[in-house]
Amino acid sequence: MKKPLIILLFLILSGCFNNGNNLKAVEVNNGNEIKDHVWQLNSTVNNGQNITLKVALISSNSSDRFMQFYGTPFMEKYKNISIEFVNIPAIFNEDMKKTAEFLAENDADLMVSSLMEYQNLANSELLLDITSLSKIGFDMDQFVPIAIDQLMDNNTNSLFGLAPGFSSVALYYNKDLFDKNQITYPHGNMSWNELFQLADQFPKSDNTYGLFLPSYGTIRSLAMFMAISKNLAFLDKELKKVTVDNSEWEDTYSLIVDGIKGGILPDSRKQGDNLFVAGKAAMTIDYVQLLKNLTNSTFKWGVSKQPEGSTQIFSVGSIYSVLIHSKKQEAALELLKYINSDEIMKANNSNVTGLSMLPSRLSLISENGVDLSAFYDPSILSHLNFNGFSQLPMDFSVKYDNIFEEEMNDAILGKKPLNDALRIIQKKAQKELDNSWQNQR
Repeated sequence: MKKPLIILLFLILSGCFNNGNNLKAVEVNNGNEIKDHVWQLNSTVNNGQNITLKVALISSNSSDRFMQFYGTPFMEKYKNISIEFVNIPAIFNEDMKKTAEFLAENDADLMVSSLMEYQNLANSELLLDITSLSKIGFDMDQFVPIAIDQLMDNNTNSLFGLAPGFSSVALYYNKDLFDKNQITYPHGNMSWNELFQLADQFPKSDNTYGLFLPSYGTIRSLAMFMAISKNLAFLDKELKKVTVDNSEWEDTYSLIVDGIKGGILPDSRKQGDNLFVAGKAAMTIDYVQLLKNLTNSTFKWGVSKQPEGSTQIFSVGSIYSVLIHSKKQEAALELLKYINSDEIMKANNSNVTGLSMLPSRLSLISENGVDLSAFYDPSILSHLNFNGFSQLPMDFSVKYDNIFEEEMNDAILGKKPLNDALRIIQKKAQKELDNSWQNQR
């Protein structure tokens, strides 16, 4: 992401518009403060001047949701400010020139985007650099570090937006099943092998399993999840060579195949219900959204870190940025700060078991008696696209799935050894990958 040469960053000296405090704008040139200005914004507000902020949304975002969580309480706090919405046509998503023209024509002030959209907008120099917000008291040190790092431009160490929520995974466990079988609860330092060994301690009866992984409907998707967490890649960096026929991948698939054959975990392809929620599985690895389904659970449960040595899958939610050409950057920055404040995050996440995203503030790790620290593991790393999978020819994914499921099913049924199955997958998938790239030219 490129950093604009000269940026006006308006800094709020004190929280509220309507308390008579001033706004300070710091002119920044290549990261160095060169001049201060004082803005008498609050005096104009107190004189009755109304401000309308325009929030730009791409079609997938909801204006109703924005108003529910942020817009309505913000306008209740700042009576003189109203919010309108600018809906960016979906066809503009990857055409930054048209997007820039559209935003300028519609006088947009704040942008709501996904991570990929955010990167495109920042690279096109459409977003205000807010790196210096921390210098005037906005407590960015209270954010989950990876929630900031994932949005930083690695080339310039510049920040162009903030995300109040993120998604991560952790290990859930059924305390009642562990207590019933006198098995020690899982801990955060386990390896994947130790996790499967722990799951193997549970009796293989009553349709109850030691481990259930429902979020991964195919064996390949489960293996991909484990591979990501172990930093394995199924393709080389150029996305031209399949790399599954090796000892690291064989070890990963062995855990899954042997686990299914040995009754440690069910074949998720044949399961419709979530066995962990039903009390039929001792452990599961899943996203924070599972908390919703545990609201009325009949058993006691806990949350722990997923296996050590794994890098958790992490992704920020909607990202909020001030547009660089906004004529109301002061007010837009106040809205940005409000969206990402401890006050509004706590209000929006008051019901932990109803969370769809985790709050990005460290102060909210433990709320309502539920310890969420496993989701905030400081060792987590971000994986935006696993080995560039989204850049592959579209037809290859389907073909690869078919090859993989056929060969892995044979391995589970004992029709062929696992290493033979991986060798065949490698050969067939490489041929399909070569053909897909050839056809795309």
